[in-house]
Amino acid sequence: MKKVELFEMCRKDFEGRSFQVAVLPIGATEVHAWHLPFGNDAIHARELARRAAERAGEQGVDILVTPTIPFGCSPDVMPFPYTIDVKPTTLFRLWDDLIASLTTHGIRKFVFLSGHGGNDCPIEAFRREAYGKYGAFLVQVIWWKTVWDVIEEVTETDEIDHADEMETSVSLELCPDLVRMDAAVKAPGKLSRLSAHHKYKGEFLRRWDGFTTTGGVGDPTKATREKGKKIVEVAVQRISDMLVELARTEHDETFPY
Repeated sequence: MKKVELFEMCRKDFEGRSFQVAVLPIGATEVHAWHLPFGNDAIHARELARRAAERAGEQGVDILVTPTIPFGCSPDVMPFPYTIDVKPTTLFRLWDDLIASLTTHGIRKFVFLSGHGGNDCPIEAFRREAYGKYGAFLVQVIWWKTVWDVIEEVTETDEIDHADEMETSVSLELCPDLVRMDAAVKAPGKLSRLSAHHKYKGEFLRRWDGFTTTGGVGDPTKATREKGKKIVEVAVQRISDMLVELARTEHDETFPY
């Protein structure tokens, strides 16, 4: 199987290959309850990007996966020790440099594959700021949104949030050696006193040490590797389908229409 991760490739690996699409995996370094690694989001993003790119390669499409960005926006999680928070503006500058570098080498289509919910808004804001710049086409993929139907099908618990049944199940499939199931405990999230905001969908950053006592939310004790395998298999298939379609669609004057 051909290599797809730029970080592990040598110049010889590029011979005879033409990359139309680059995937930028983005995670975070933050607490994931007692039982999951701090790099959980980055591990998920990297593994799903690699597997999806390899699957695309089986269809004759070359996808380049850039080194994973292990930091994200986590200001609300900072009360928990050793969480690392990177400002959106810092990420903007990094992403801008990455896009500028890769467009110089001929790539025009980019997929931001995020494993961290706190990165959703920053990526969206960056895509708007960078719209039309460098002739680049930017796509945002929040991996769990691609398989929400599968997640609802395989999980037993209603509270799917952070270091929960779903995320723990996926980690049992992607990085089992880093999961401490002996430390997994049920941790329901607390409701704030702003009841009207809940009722009418007002949004605010949750103060993480007030929302959860463990750094996680949900019931990871219900997690199994079998559930994670089902979620991962469908996620890889669907993300790969998007990558293949993006690569094969001509980037002409009316693209993507």
